[in-house]
Amino acid sequence: MGRLPDAAADYQAALKLAPNDDATLKKATLCMLEAGQGEQAIALCREILKVRPDSLTAKLGAEWVMSQLVPLWHVPMMNEPERNRAFHDGWRRP
Repeated sequence: MGRLPDAAADYQAALKLAPNDDATLKKATLCMLEAGQGEQAIALCREILKVRPDSLTAKLGAEWVMSQLVPLWHVPMMNEPERNRAFHDGWRRP
């Protein structure tokens, strides 16, 4: 109905009552991502992991949302040792 922020807020409220509900966590993260609240979706997954460190749904959910937020071309660039070394050395210079 075009009210994703409201739906996301409702799912978050439901998770406070039932943090073990993986289906609700999935729906919450999807609504939040679609509503432009990707960072909050990751934070929600991390909050669940504090309560349930073994939650595969929360772990994979945070990783999935991150993959949706970070452009694919960014990952190989972040993993280039030469580039990272030069960047790090640049920060260390006075």
